[in-house]
Amino acid sequence: MFKNMFIIAVITAFSLVGCSNNSSTESTKVETPAQQETEIETETKTTTETNQTINDTQLADTYTKEIDSYTTKVNNFVTNTQNVTPVNTVQEKTDQFNALDVEGDTLEDELDLLEDRIEADYTANKLSTLNYQSLDATVENLEEQIDQATDSLELLLGIED
Repeated sequence: MFKNMFIIAVITAFSLVGCSNNSSTESTKVETPAQQETEIETETKTTTETNQTINDTQLADTYTKEIDSYTTKVNNFVTNTQNVTPVNTVQEKTDQFNALDVEGDTLEDELDLLEDRIEADYTANKLSTLNYQSLDATVENLEEQIDQATDSLELLLGIED
């Protein structure tokens, strides 16, 4: 009899535990595997976007420093072309022009390579559109300064290039 009462008590206790009323305001969220996968993808995408933003900023800063170096070179080139004093003979004028023209062409070639690298990083989604456009416009401006300085030099020396 004691054994029967013990079994009834155990069964009753277990049945009451299963019938407990959860009065807390917390709801139990049951997610399907597809929902869990979507959440993981969203978290991964957010992390990836954050990392890309950091990498984009670092890459843009690196390019900006490189462009700053070229800005100094271009400014020196422009100053050199403005400080030219024409000499007497046509051959000497041609020599003056050719020396500076080679320097300008070299700078333009280097800037073209830089521009290609910037575009490649943009195409590979390593640079944002905003950073790409800003960097590209800055490089284009430097190339335009070289062209204008070369054109002014041609006029000064009377060279038809």
